[in-house]
Formats: sequence, C-alpha cells, structure tokens
Amino acid sequence: MATIRKRGNSYQIRVSTGYDANGNQVVRTTPVGSLQDIVYSEQ
Repeated sequence: MATIRKRGNSYQIRVSTGYDANGNQVVRTTPVGSLQDIVYSEQ
C-alpha cells in the first residue's frame, strides 16, 4: 500500500513492503520534489 503526503513544498511517498520476522510492518519513505516528478519517473 502506498500513500503520498504533502510536506511543505514537496511530497513524501510512503510504501509498506510487508512485515519482518518479528511481525513489525516494514515501511519505506522517499521525498519527491513535485507531483510532476512522480508522473515522469513512472514513464
């Protein structure tokens, strides 16, 4: 599951990549300059 949050003038993408051996959720986050950067990086 992924979410996009506005953080000031940029955005943050947060993705759940599953669970570790202890049952804790593993989450990866990355900052993105603008939503336009997200659209072009997927092409």
